[in-house]
Amino acid sequence: MNLVKLAGMAELNKITRRSALGAIAVTALVAPGELEATPDEPETEHEGDGPFYKPGAPERNVFLESGIAGTPFLLQGRVLDVTGKPVANALIDLWHADSSGEYDNQGWKLRGRFRTDGSGGYTLKTIQPKWYKAGNIVRAAHFHVKVSGATNPLLTTALYFEGDPYLNKDGMVKKSLILDVKETKKGRTADFTFVLRKA
Repeated sequence: MNLVKLAGMAELNKITRRSALGAIAVTALVAPGELEATPDEPETEHEGDGPFYKPGAPERNVFLESGIAGTPFLLQGRVLDVTGKPVANALIDLWHADSSGEYDNQGWKLRGRFRTDGSGGYTLKTIQPKWYKAGNIVRAAHFHVKVSGATNPLLTTALYFEGDPYLNKDGMVKKSLILDVKETKKGRTADFTFVLRKA
């Protein structure tokens, strides 16, 4: 082996040792817990609960009942935390307007609370709500939702519908909250994953 090659290997060993020592020094300076993985999932964006929220809705995930007209809508998905871990037994409190854009403020039509299963999954059977006017403001059709886990802070948000004629005229709409709606023989359907902060 010639001298030039040996000199090159010696220099490479110096660089390798220097890099390793540098990494050890940096690790020693980092406080415990600061080397945790960066969250994998962005937290679901928040939105206010609006003027028509009523606490104490019945526990159910099927809103279809006598007197409820409109296109059936199946919403399903999961609840995860920001690390991607499923949130089992998360509480979902959901309410929305009817097919005429009206809320039931006297009773519990199109309102309910339900929980996720062991893998964070949920299913809701309801109808497609309609957009509505509140004073001079036009609101695109939406579901209002509150979601929380045993160790996850409350998330209050709303879900909108792709193709709604007022999406671009409603200043409350966030793109990340627009459902990708699919038409089926039985009505409409969409999937949505809620991502909660950790306590």
